[in-house]
Amino acid sequence: MIKLHWRDNYPELYNSTALHEVAEQGLRNIGGVNINTWTVSSTPAGVVKYGAKGEVVGPTSEGSTTEFLLKSHIIAGKFDLQKNDNVKEYKWLSKDEIKELVNGEYFEQVGHLLAKV
Repeated sequence: MIKLHWRDNYPELYNSTALHEVAEQGLRNIGGVNINTWTVSSTPAGVVKYGAKGEVVGPTSEGSTTEFLLKSHIIAGKFDLQKNDNVKEYKWLSKDEIKELVNGEYFEQVGHLLAKV
């Protein structure tokens, strides 16, 4: 699980690049170039919307901020955390550990995307 804060400047930085390509490049910027990943789809596996106060809201809420979730697998190589001011926190977590760490409403939106290991 990696918490990033780059969505505010996404449009001007990546306006002409597909979202899944931006996610792959971001993963390499964070985990180094010695990592081989497979992105499951070029479309988001999930979408979470937030209201003005940062609360999780329904998919049709007006004036909300949208978070797109893309699913990738590390196929080979080593994840080597790079110095990056946008990385606020980094942990390898199981589905159960994520459930304990994040807001319950958020987990309801993303829990189905995580493998049961």
